[in-house]
Amino acid sequence: MPFMIENLSSLAGRAISPLISPFKNRTKRPQKVKKILVVKIWATGEVLLTTPALRTLRRLFPNAEINYLTGIRSSPIIATNPNINRILTVDESIFISLNPIKIMQLMLDIRKQDYDLCILFHHSFAFALIFRIICSGILAGINRRGEGALLNYSTEYDETIHQADEYLNVVLSLGGKPEDKGLEIFLTEKVTNKVEKQLKDAGISEKYIVIAPGGGDNPKTKMPNKLMPINKWNALVQKLCSLSIPILIIGSKSDRKRARILASLSSNITDITGKTTIPEVSAVIKCSRLLITNDSLPLHISSAFKTPTIVIFGPTNPVRYGPYKNDNSIIISPRVKCAPCYRDGYLENCVRMICWEDIDPEEIMQFVKEKLNLVR
Repeated sequence: MPFMIENLSSLAGRAISPLISPFKNRTKRPQKVKKILVVKIWATGEVLLTTPALRTLRRLFPNAEINYLTGIRSSPIIATNPNINRILTVDESIFISLNPIKIMQLMLDIRKQDYDLCILFHHSFAFALIFRIICSGILAGINRRGEGALLNYSTEYDETIHQADEYLNVVLSLGGKPEDKGLEIFLTEKVTNKVEKQLKDAGISEKYIVIAPGGGDNPKTKMPNKLMPINKWNALVQKLCSLSIPILIIGSKSDRKRARILASLSSNITDITGKTTIPEVSAVIKCSRLLITNDSLPLHISSAFKTPTIVIFGPTNPVRYGPYKNDNSIIISPRVKCAPCYRDGYLENCVRMICWEDIDPEEIMQFVKEKLNLVR
């Protein structure tokens, strides 16, 4: 249903954009900006990808109050980010179920705040229309489905650049200066100490390997086709067990079924799936020797810490969604002409998922040995 609504929104946006565009105020300049609202509701990994933009925004407006509107599930990834003054959380389901009363209440609450600048990190004409109504100041964002007609400042959607750079470009359009830093996660000492103690109590004192065989479960979309098939994970984990290095399995509650299958392969595997918070799993990844993951949140967490990482792609685009500014990463992707075919949570005319047939666990294992300096 959300996909169909978004398509209808896209068609409507393209139809009415020429009518709205002549009346849009393009003369406003972001000069005396005291209060800013950044909006990215769902997809925790994508919220993390906005952190370079946040850092640049703070440099551009050092004295402004910067608030961030995001979903309940995504808020922990930026909870301690010093570039944000206040995080406003919303139940993501009100947009998915189109709850008019709760959406209207949210609109009224935001309208009362009288923001000088609102920045949208969504590809949605519906979102752009909502915030054009409630944002009395400057509105900036990404033009993909006709949203540009509603925005004072916009950048064009471009699948050939990384999503983090797309978000960053929105802030650059306001006058921000380019930078070369990557993603940021700010862990508290309390979280780090807690994770270190838990690992020690579990008998995991030496450097360990982390695997993330799940993912693709967001409030807006369920994306199981992004995940390497469990039989290939099974084959890979059996090979990993031969290294006699502790293995930790991470993931959310929805990944428990996959995790149980893999955890049963060896007593050297510890399954912490669904048992950690986002900050805690971030600390686990930061302290690890190597992360092996699907295209999901852990790959972006590892990019923030420059953790050695092997990312396994199937139908999704590694150029757009791969590790961001992490030279310690290796991307494994299929060599088939139809990949990547993933668009907005859906596969384009896919019948067999031949992209996953092209991924070889033995090849992944060779890269593991390289990363662990075990190649002779």
